[in-house]
Amino acid sequence: MGGFPNPRNCSKCVCPGGYGGDHCNERPKGDCGRTIEALPEWNTLTDTLGDVNVLKPLQDFTVCNYWINSPPETEIEIILLSLSNSFDVDGCVYDGVEIKANQDQRLSGYRCSLHIVAVNLCNNDRFTDVQKRTYCPKACNLCSTPQSINAAT
Repeated sequence: MGGFPNPRNCSKCVCPGGYGGDHCNERPKGDCGRTIEALPEWNTLTDTLGDVNVLKPLQDFTVCNYWINSPPETEIEIILLSLSNSFDVDGCVYDGVEIKANQDQRLSGYRCSLHIVAVNLCNNDRFTDVQKRTYCPKACNLCSTPQSINAAT
């Protein structure tokens, strides 16, 4: 999925954000995130980001990767319903959601805070079979306060 050969081990790839495995065709392993199958009717994804046990700002992001799969010739529509306790700064500086909808998944996606609503960003007609595993959203969080995210898919 757009990675490049690792110069120290050519049998493995260096993957773009949101992709893992030796050939960048898997969702990265981690403590949060999951793969979701899109359905014809609206579904709600609610998750908590952050760690209640962290008492000071972290040095690095907590990244949760969600892949939303849908059949060929379908679209995935995402609407951010809420992002609680948000530091309302676009660009995912403190917390937020990044939706990767570009055909070239190596590029950053749309980055949103509470006031941005993302609709029709994941049109699967633009992706190849492997790329149809577009992950939307990827959430990042630098805060010590847990964040709740609510998104309709």
